[in-house]
Amino acid sequence: MGISHSSPQPPNVKAPMMPMPSKIMICSDADISLESSFDLSGEAKCLITPGSTTSEAIDLACHQLTKVKVPIVIPTETVYGLAASAIDSNAVSLIFKIKGRPADNPLIVHVSSHDMLHSILPPSYTLSNAYEKLINSFWPGPLTLLFPVDSAKIPPIVTAGQPTVAIRMPSHSVARAVIALSRTPLAAPSANSSGKPSPTKVEHVWRDLGETGKVSLILDGGACDVGVESTVVDGLHEDGRIRVLRPGGVTVEEIERVVGENLVEEEKAPQVLVHRRDYQDEAMEQQPTTPGMKYLHYSPSVPVILLLTSDVAPMPSSTNASGLKDVLSETLDEPTASEGRRKLGIMLLSDSPLVSQVKAIDNKFDFIVYSLGPKDSPVTTAQRIFDGLLTLELQGVEMIFVEGIAEKQEGLAVMNRLRKAAREVKWIKRPTLGTRDLTQMRTLSAIIFKWGVQRKTDRVVEHRRASSTVVRNDAETSIVEINDQDDAEDDLGSLMKLTEKIVGLIFSLDPATAPGPVHQSHITQIIVTRHITPLLKACVLLACGDDSGEKVVQWRNIIDRLVSLLPVPQSLASIGSINSQLNFPPYNAACGKLLTKQLLSPGGVRGLCSSVLGEGLAGEAAPLQKLESIARILSTTPSGMNIQTYYSLIIPRILAVLSPPEEEMVQTPAPESHKRAAALTVSRMLATKPIVTSRVLSGGLLQPFAAPDTTSTAKQLSATHSLHTLQELLAHGDPTPTLPKHLLGPILPAVYALLAQLDSTRTADPALKELVKGLLRVWAGTIDSQETISGWWKVLQSGGGWGGREDVTWLVVGDNVRVQVTSTVLPSLSLLTPTERKALDEADDEADILNLRPNPHHLVAFLKAIGRKDVNSALLVRALDEYQVLKATDENPLKTMLHLKLILEMVDQLGSAVLSNPEHILSFVSHALQPDNEEKPQAGPAISNPTNIVASLESLFVVEPNASPNVNHEDEDSDDESDTDLIETALNLLLAVLEANEKLTSINTPLLQLVESDVERLTNHVSTTVRELAREARLVMTARNASTSTTAPQVSEGPADARQLAQDQYQHALKLLQDPILPVRAHGLVLLKNLVLAAKAPTPGAKSTVDPALIPAILSIFLQLVQEDDSYIFLNAVQGLVAMADTIGQEILKGLIDVYAGGVLGGSIDSVMSKAEMDRRVRVGEALGQFIRKCGDTLSAHVNILVPSMFGVVRSRHLPTALRTSALALLAQCAEVSPIAMLPWSADLCSGVTDLVQLEGVSSRPADMQPRRNASSGEEDSADVNENDVLVGPKPLEEMDIQPLSQDPKLAPLRRSALHFISVLLRSLITNEHDRGSASTSLVPSLNVSNFRTSRTSAQTSASSIREEYMPADVVRHMRLVLGYARVTDVDDVVRVMAGEVLELLSGSGLSSLE
Repeated sequence: MGISHSSPQPPNVKAPMMPMPSKIMICSDADISLESSFDLSGEAKCLITPGSTTSEAIDLACHQLTKVKVPIVIPTETVYGLAASAIDSNAVSLIFKIKGRPADNPLIVHVSSHDMLHSILPPSYTLSNAYEKLINSFWPGPLTLLFPVDSAKIPPIVTAGQPTVAIRMPSHSVARAVIALSRTPLAAPSANSSGKPSPTKVEHVWRDLGETGKVSLILDGGACDVGVESTVVDGLHEDGRIRVLRPGGVTVEEIERVVGENLVEEEKAPQVLVHRRDYQDEAMEQQPTTPGMKYLHYSPSVPVILLLTSDVAPMPSSTNASGLKDVLSETLDEPTASEGRRKLGIMLLSDSPLVSQVKAIDNKFDFIVYSLGPKDSPVTTAQRIFDGLLTLELQGVEMIFVEGIAEKQEGLAVMNRLRKAAREVKWIKRPTLGTRDLTQMRTLSAIIFKWGVQRKTDRVVEHRRASSTVVRNDAETSIVEINDQDDAEDDLGSLMKLTEKIVGLIFSLDPATAPGPVHQSHITQIIVTRHITPLLKACVLLACGDDSGEKVVQWRNIIDRLVSLLPVPQSLASIGSINSQLNFPPYNAACGKLLTKQLLSPGGVRGLCSSVLGEGLAGEAAPLQKLESIARILSTTPSGMNIQTYYSLIIPRILAVLSPPEEEMVQTPAPESHKRAAALTVSRMLATKPIVTSRVLSGGLLQPFAAPDTTSTAKQLSATHSLHTLQELLAHGDPTPTLPKHLLGPILPAVYALLAQLDSTRTADPALKELVKGLLRVWAGTIDSQETISGWWKVLQSGGGWGGREDVTWLVVGDNVRVQVTSTVLPSLSLLTPTERKALDEADDEADILNLRPNPHHLVAFLKAIGRKDVNSALLVRALDEYQVLKATDENPLKTMLHLKLILEMVDQLGSAVLSNPEHILSFVSHALQPDNEEKPQAGPAISNPTNIVASLESLFVVEPNASPNVNHEDEDSDDESDTDLIETALNLLLAVLEANEKLTSINTPLLQLVESDVERLTNHVSTTVRELAREARLVMTARNASTSTTAPQVSEGPADARQLAQDQYQHALKLLQDPILPVRAHGLVLLKNLVLAAKAPTPGAKSTVDPALIPAILSIFLQLVQEDDSYIFLNAVQGLVAMADTIGQEILKGLIDVYAGGVLGGSIDSVMSKAEMDRRVRVGEALGQFIRKCGDTLSAHVNILVPSMFGVVRSRHLPTALRTSALALLAQCAEVSPIAMLPWSADLCSGVTDLVQLEGVSSRPADMQPRRNASSGEEDSADVNENDVLVGPKPLEEMDIQPLSQDPKLAPLRRSALHFISVLLRSLITNEHDRGSASTSLVPSLNVSNFRTSRTSAQTSASSIREEYMPADVVRHMRLVLGYARVTDVDDVVRVMAGEVLELLSGSGLSSLE
């Protein structure tokens, strides 16, 4: 086998080889001066050196184009082009003729300036945003854009009759000079016969068109830089997508990057689609709008076979890969002996593994190998692809094999050309390295670096330190002794040669240029991942040598390239390690520059955190020393750099560590340790350089909170991202006021305005709302009192959040919020219609009909949630002072109203929490309560309440007061109303101050004495509200003064200490009762119960450890909580009352009965009871039942309270039947628990309940069996008596369940409960009868017989006489008659059965004998 290599040859343009008529003229870039940049305005300026060959050549070219009007060949950066005037159809037709080009294959028009571009476009056309970006980035250059065609300017032959024209601006100086000086756009396809490879050198043109004289002039501009045609882009579709019709010199990745830059908020980057990769358009391929889409292109005269491997493109599942030898056998016939060796061309990557397969093939073939450059340099492959095809064709090969490359960057254009040029595609199996091979490579590389690079590096370091007379420790002793200067030079040279060889394995080295592309090989990976630190160390030594020439510059470029291969954390770690190892000033300076450069790179901050802290887990704690080290490094300004510039660059990158990922599915959030380091750094910057840091933060992080500039057209940024970043900063920063002060202080009004907006927006994101609340809580909870007060005052004075800018507000859309300028005009007090006045009069306290900003109710509610009593108290005092000033001047009624509303809301919502400093408040109260004849400011009436605001603004009405009958216009009383409102506010403040300050009296506070006299006067005020408030205040102050004057000093003894403990326990229990968590509240009840149980003295005569004054308060708490709707608290309260029955049973019973039967006995209860009221009484009835069970036999002590109250409820027909039934059940429970206690009341109760059954009975007898009146006496039969003479129809039994508030006494459950009570009571009497028979003593020796129906003087009585005492015969007879009637006639089956059971009890008890 023979293998030879073909390389690009310099053009041979000697006259004898180039016969006429074609003429070649050489042009030099050095002779041409063009403007360095291109913008979207102006004409290109072109200057050529007079008298030069270039000037002569371009003059001739312009003459041929404009005068002779024939095509010529010009060089471009892509390929050589056959150019003619694009506006001359005859000249263009010659292009088609010379090339043999089909007429339906359109041409590309080339221009030299923006003016020339617009001169050939339709006048109405304007460039799109995407086109402007592409033109600014890639023109002049290898990018063609499709535009609408103006057929009056561009003949149809150029566009093949299509409605679009392809235009580009070449970057080659010769091409632009020809276009600019000829002043005509040029149509210029590639200068080759149609279908052939495009020429990239002048000899390619000569062999195809020049030798045959097809063209008159060829301008030689050297080899083309790009090597493939331009990229063609279509951006004219309505969907906004960018379509790449033909990949070329500008990569798709570059286009995507450019069109995605500088997007305004919410604007999406247009999608970039590649024809035949991302979409297919068969119709366009049949009628193409750009060249290179329809016909076979780029094919030499010999067959081309494309070789693909699996790492270039995915191999079809139906295809099997073979070795190169097998591919040759399949493709070529076996050569005969007479044919000899066959010559084949093969185009391979310089680092391709196929090279080894070529060498392994036998001697049947002679290969001419053409190098396409390294694998990772597709731009090199693009430059060489056409030259390789044409060169191998010239050398007479039988077939050309071309290795494919990855279709990315320039590789997409290369593969586009190869697929069109190739006759066939073959898949090649790539050789692979085994585990043993890789192990050997690692071992050899370790030996080289251990005994080669590191040893030589140490020797060079020792030489240089010795020459600088640096004193070293024993630990740094040189590996070898230093003999002389010659050894140092030898070691340095040896290190340089070895390092160059190792670096050459990673990328190609060219002394004249920067390092080439990286070789993607196993050895490169091994060196970069395992030995990069010693390699960099050697390069640093070589770059810091005494030589300051090109070698040093080259080594510095190598260092930069090596560092760029590493992730930033690894590069920082390696450079830091080298810096500590060398520890020598020149090297330290070099390493410092490298570290600074890495730190200032886009990933520098994250890299530093990863290098120092690692990629720690979320919960992993970072050592403070490392965090401080990162903060110190990032806070230090690099030498030679302005602090403002540095902070402006580094702070956004620090904040990026804290910011949430914008694409959560793509980006990974930074570890917690990194966030702590970033937050600590910002905190340190604010502490050390507050002005600069705050300025940078205001221009970036805090910018979305500023009021928009109405003169700017820029769209306001969203604040959501900044809010999340602020949250992370505060969550991970120092627990000091520094961060909240500088971050939230400047934007506090805007942030609070956002919270108010979110709270008023029902569709607002709850998570965002909690985030904003959390930020404000952090600020309010960490800043000192004075700054907090100033901050909230600024919020109050800022209105809606931006001072006087009432046109600025927040726009909330989901979780996206931003500041906007609105044209909405807020309500003004200058215009009040009668309808608006009525709405104001009817508005409740929380209504904000005047749209006060900030809303006082919302602001005070938030202040209450924060709980800073000192701040709230000071704010109230400040608001009071400001209100008095505003009221006196009366210049701004709305502002006056805002401060008054704030005062009222603070008193109403915060209560005693804001009244810890009473002096200022009492001063305001004294001022407000002054009599009318005292001196007051000569101003209009004060505005004190939203409901009366119009009373002081009569002059501002749009409609006269008498124009509407709905308007209450009492102008003469407006001043009195305003003063009354002010007095009410002052009295409420006074009561709140007295409540908050228990020791405040007129004795220790002289100012209160003045207030007392005014309060006394106001007790006779004409206003009912003022009178009640004044009398309440007078009562409190009188009691307070009396208590203070009679209190004797206590001696601190044991019982006193115990009482103090009890007092503390009482206060603690009250706090627990206010907790929202139910078990905590229940524990508060337990503490109160224990206090009551401890109130009983342990021994007679001993003092109780609990102040007796606490007992009524505790009982009141339990009585309130027993009425709670929550069953958990209710049960705990009941249990507490039951447990305290032995201690304060009488008080408990009275309290429960007051609630249960309150208003019943006195007849003051409303005739109609609400369901809530009835439920409350029923629940208290349940508590009564528990108390009754607890009392047991001791119920006798309480029965005189219970029975009258319960029976009073039973007799009240205006009460709901359900409540009356409940009272009967409680009476039955008393009889069941303690029969002895109920004996004195048995006869009365049985008689009364029997009457109830008789009165409320419902008969089911036929009408002819209705009770008849006695003709002789006119009276009804007592046994058949009913309430009415007519039959009462049956009532639905379930009515009480459906209508629990029903007062219908005919409901069956009432009669059932009555019979149940009689049954329980009779059973108790039977039990007592049996007990009496076995005892010689009285059945009820302990009862007060005065309560019986028939009093007895003897304690010992007979059985019959006892029965007569608690159940007289007339009662028994009456019961038998009524119940007998009910058993027969009642409509309810259950009632009839229960009546029969009671009758049986009467018969079997012996009581029937009393009849």
